[in-house]
Amino acid sequence: MFDLVLAGGEVLDGTGCAPVRADVGVRDGRVTAVDRLDGAAAAARIDATGCYVAPGFVDAHVHADAAVLDPAVQLALLRQGITTVVLGQDGLSYAPGSPSTVEFVSRYFGAVNGAHPGFPGGTVADLLTTYDRATAVNTAYLVPHGTVRYEVLGPAPRRLELGRTNPDAFYERWYDLAALGREVLEPLRTNGSGRILPTLWNPVTDRSTRAAYLTVPPGGIVLLSGPLLLGAGLELDFTVHCGQSTAARDRRTPDADRWTLPAYLRYAEEVHPEYLADVVLRMDDPRHPALVESAVG
Repeated sequence: MFDLVLAGGEVLDGTGCAPVRADVGVRDGRVTAVDRLDGAAAAARIDATGCYVAPGFVDAHVHADAAVLDPAVQLALLRQGITTVVLGQDGLSYAPGSPSTVEFVSRYFGAVNGAHPGFPGGTVADLLTTYDRATAVNTAYLVPHGTVRYEVLGPAPRRLELGRTNPDAFYERWYDLAALGREVLEPLRTNGSGRILPTLWNPVTDRSTRAAYLTVPPGGIVLLSGPLLLGAGLELDFTVHCGQSTAARDRRTPDADRWTLPAYLRYAEEVHPEYLADVVLRMDDPRHPALVESAVG
């Protein structure tokens, strides 16, 4: 006994041959017979006379990575005969990636793919489980090279467009401030999760550290250390500027880092960090820091 018989339709088998008038029997969700089934028992029978009966269509370029979870989109696809969609097109989708990578690709390709409603980051297998029993169409996935590249390199390509020793790039592009805010500062705000990434970038390998999240306890203090950060619009509770005279910086900067010196001059002239910091220290001799100014009462 069949669960369903489509009777009298013009069957297209996908081989390119001319259609053949036949009946199609379905059992347990699978086509089990294509023949004359006039006397066959069936739980349901549909008269397909005058209609084409074809295998489900595959939409190979749909950008439904998030939309396929919407029942209205599923219905629209099925009404067009589409039973399988291929996701991960054009090199960007949600996996494999860390939460910061998912946030980046969701924002960068947001107008096309949208934001996945329930995938915080993980492997391709993790992503595919979000489609299991959640959509009426089948899904296939192309591992997107752009997502993989960003997961490995992070924002380095843009930062290094001008070269690895360009002082303007060091001044303007060296930090991924968006990731710093998203992964460190925002979770520490009132009503934030308190879960932060302790490191984002390994300066030796120039790669993401892929560090594990840690939870800052109530009342905990996070020390953020780095050059050129004042004036970047970061919301910080307390700031210290460790300054050096031009002569001291020139004298103490290793030869391998001397290309950064023009960036520090721009920083001093354009940002005036000594006016922004809560405390200013003179560090001409790091062994003997001197308090220059304190705004703390």
